[in-house]
Amino acid sequence: MNPLQGLYTFFITRPGGKILLLVINVIALAGTMVLTAYLRQTFYGSLDLGIDLLTGFFMGFTLLISINALVYIGSLSEKPS
Repeated sequence: MNPLQGLYTFFITRPGGKILLLVINVIALAGTMVLTAYLRQTFYGSLDLGIDLLTGFFMGFTLLISINALVYIGSLSEKPS
């Protein structure tokens, strides 16, 4: 079994795995939004919190897509029945 198929098996085929994946997605998205706004405020003194949160949302959404792609690409190695 390759590592990507292991991720798919862990998150999708076992009971409660999809809920765990959803929780990880929400934490990644919210964490990236807050971290982006905090870092921009700390390093650059950014004054526009709305734009910082929007930037964090787009960065977090990109991270979310990457996590889900890694999980679901493992299904490609399964043999159809």
